[in-house]
Amino acid sequence: GFFVTNDKSAAVDNVALGLGDTDGTTGISSTGTVEITVTNALTLEDPIVANGQLVALTGTNGAILSNSTDPADNDDIDINVGSSGTIALRSGANIGVIGNPVEIDAGTLAFTATGDVFVNDRVSGLVINDVDTIGASSGGGAIVLTSSNIGATTDNTLQFSHSVAATGTLMAIAIDTAKQTGDSVIVDDGDTISGTTVTLS
Repeated sequence: GFFVTNDKSAAVDNVALGLGDTDGTTGISSTGTVEITVTNALTLEDPIVANGQLVALTGTNGAILSNSTDPADNDDIDINVGSSGTIALRSGANIGVIGNPVEIDAGTLAFTATGDVFVNDRVSGLVINDVDTIGASSGGGAIVLTSSNIGATTDNTLQFSHSVAATGTLMAIAIDTAKQTGDSVIVDDGDTISGTTVTLS
């Protein structure tokens, strides 16, 4: 696996860690678990690829951000673990920002953040469920989760298999394409999703 712990926050700029070209790296490719923990912000400038594995990212006091130049481009997926892989995101601020979410290809996601959460699964459909000891997902602001499954011929599903709580608006969106007819958002029995307003579409 690949493990980075930076308890003094920054790498290059002494404020935060950026993974990608501006810090002289070209992303991460791993056949095992990828765990990265930094004190402040973590910016995903090039992809993390770990097919079928766990990717666990923590910005203890900072955001987890995408530096994607084109959020609509599948080549700009920030974290790619494939449909059998899992992602755990923990942030002491935001995960993604409006207009530039963290872009993923994953089977299962869990997250905690003290601020807003913006995540888009672009390929395989997505289940929100327990990952890496996160037993319920939460955000300290708005939560916007989308599953877009671009180009797929099978139905696209965004499924909640553990509880999710937002202190602001919660939106869960499974996006139709012309090839799909039955896209849906599913909440499993016994699990709850909550926010000041909740939109499922």
